[in-house]
Amino acid sequence: MGIYLHREMHKPFITHLGFFAGLNIVFVGGNFRIFITKRFANLLYLILGWLFSISVHLS
Repeated sequence: MGIYLHREMHKPFITHLGFFAGLNIVFVGGNFRIFITKRFANLLYLILGWLFSISVHLS
């Protein structure tokens, strides 16, 4: 139950980050930059999600 709730809490957090990254990509423009941004963003969200889950577990 706790794990399920924790996962559900994650979803809006990740979705919001994805939305802001999307806006960034639109404004920056340029195919090469978009490719780099997407790659970096995915890595960043993975790390943020991981840190977020650790902080939730510790609190």
